[in-house]
Amino acid sequence: MQVFNLSSQSEDLTDLLPSMVKLTAHPDLCVKKACGEILAQHSSKNSEMVLLAINTLVQDCADGNPMVRGLALKTLSSLQQDSVIEHLEPAVKAGLLDKSAYVRRAAVLACIKLHQLSASAVQDGGFVHTLYDMIRDSDPIVVVNCICALDEILMDEGGVVINQKITHYILSKLQMFPTWMQIKILEILKKYKPESEDELFDMMNVMDFCLEHNSPTVMVVCLQLFLHFLEDMPHLQSEVFKRACSSIVGHLGSGNTELMYTLVELVSAAPDSVHHFCDSFQSFFCRNKEPVYLKTAKIRLLPQLVTEDNGHAIMDELALYCVDASSDVSLEAMLALGRILHTKNVFSQDCQTKFISLVQSSTPHVFSNSVKVLQDLDIKDKSFWESLILNICQHSHLISSDASKAALLFLVGEHGKNLSEAVLLLRDHVENFDEIKDRDVKIELLSATVKMFLNHPAECQSFLGQLFERATIDKDREVQYRAVFLYQMLKTSITTAKSVLFSP
Repeated sequence: MQVFNLSSQSEDLTDLLPSMVKLTAHPDLCVKKACGEILAQHSSKNSEMVLLAINTLVQDCADGNPMVRGLALKTLSSLQQDSVIEHLEPAVKAGLLDKSAYVRRAAVLACIKLHQLSASAVQDGGFVHTLYDMIRDSDPIVVVNCICALDEILMDEGGVVINQKITHYILSKLQMFPTWMQIKILEILKKYKPESEDELFDMMNVMDFCLEHNSPTVMVVCLQLFLHFLEDMPHLQSEVFKRACSSIVGHLGSGNTELMYTLVELVSAAPDSVHHFCDSFQSFFCRNKEPVYLKTAKIRLLPQLVTEDNGHAIMDELALYCVDASSDVSLEAMLALGRILHTKNVFSQDCQTKFISLVQSSTPHVFSNSVKVLQDLDIKDKSFWESLILNICQHSHLISSDASKAALLFLVGEHGKNLSEAVLLLRDHVENFDEIKDRDVKIELLSATVKMFLNHPAECQSFLGQLFERATIDKDREVQYRAVFLYQMLKTSITTAKSVLFSP
């Protein structure tokens, strides 16, 4: 135990290697395994001790006890010395033909270690062909180990090659494999391309049980495999989601955030299949303790789940997320409301009401986000904008980010022509022009002020002149060009300026 404690603390145990070498011949398997692990960790520091250990390990590879043979192979393949190669190669060949499944498992994995020491030894020794033949081994762990080993050894050539015979064989044994092996098999099967639709459907029928597997990882990997196979048949992808719907909804309540995120992204990536989850829309609602990345992924999906029956419930839920403490969650929820407003006309009035409520918020990030989202909304109702712009002007002091300031000025210029508060807000920004650092804010201020001037020339003439004076000598060339362009357009023709700036 003391030696293991020292080893776990990364202590130098080189001085103990002679004793470890002697103990590799001990009849107790636990002692052998402990000594083998320590030898493997420190073999690169003392090549002489490694040579002494090799002799004992080679002898153990021929022991009558399969546990000893397998353990000796594992230890021998873990020694980090080139001198091991000539002894390891024949030991692995013998292990691959061993009657014990345990030894064959160890020998297959030892092929990977041998390849890391000498790729030519594996290629010239015919190990690749042997591993391909062993895929038909009676032991399922040997089968999966062979596939993993080939994938590693042939990585530079694209990994293991899966043909029709191999595919059908491993599929026939799929239910016999433990869970982690099923995952690996399903991942490897992405390399295979079925020769016909009939073959594809036969394969999917065999793997169908995986879509309702107790393991969420098996279910997810199987779903990804099916979608991969049906990449050119989107109408059938929808049927796959319909088949897996109950499993997906069930796993969304698992509490595993990474799994839930993966499932939400899978559903989001298939817009033609989202309708299968409309009845389970509440499963995609956020929970307080969920991380931001999961909440935003769920919120992005919710607008696609809206129907006439659940629309109000989803919008009420989104309204709660709009005032979330996280600015990212808040913004994503408002964008979701905006998408509902554009795509579901029946809920447009409800969405407008919610946005009016949001711009009345005294929370800075909520108000700022609402202004940014409103900038991109196409709403024709003039009464909506008049009441909205009034609230925006009254709460403009809450805005701190440049993007939100630019959005606010855009909204004021576009919809605030009938409000005296909008004129006062623009005048204040013009007076503080020299303190503005952001290019977009300056350009939006120019556009908004000129628009306001065209509607209220008397109130705006004085500070518009100040704005042109400052903007035409600004350090930013784009701001200069925009100021000169707007000035020349006003100078040339007021009618032309109105047609350009107020064009639909």
